[in-house]
Amino acid sequence: MTKEKVYTLLVKYKDMVDANEMPLLKEMLEEADEEAYERLMLIKIYDVNMVTMFSVLLGGFSGDRFYLGDTGLAVAKLFLGPLTCGIWNIVDIFICQKRARKKNLANILSVL
Repeated sequence: MTKEKVYTLLVKYKDMVDANEMPLLKEMLEEADEEAYERLMLIKIYDVNMVTMFSVLLGGFSGDRFYLGDTGLAVAKLFLGPLTCGIWNIVDIFICQKRARKKNLANILSVL
């Protein structure tokens, strides 16, 4: 893949992937073929800010977990969340950001 395309993708994924994983991502993008660029532009990337907003505003209704596709945990949180007196919702604000970054990296690497 050309350096311009690699740079474009790195800028695009800068906030969507954990900073510790960026060197690995850069190396894999440089080794990827040209067709991977088009596939990478079409994959599902979870917006970390959107996950945080869902977690803060809709955390009691498991909006953050449903958005990330964690349906099993979302249903469990929906029914068992009130028993934790809101602690699960507060913890999920931080956990969901990390989970979104991991899912984004997994989606990117699956294309490469």
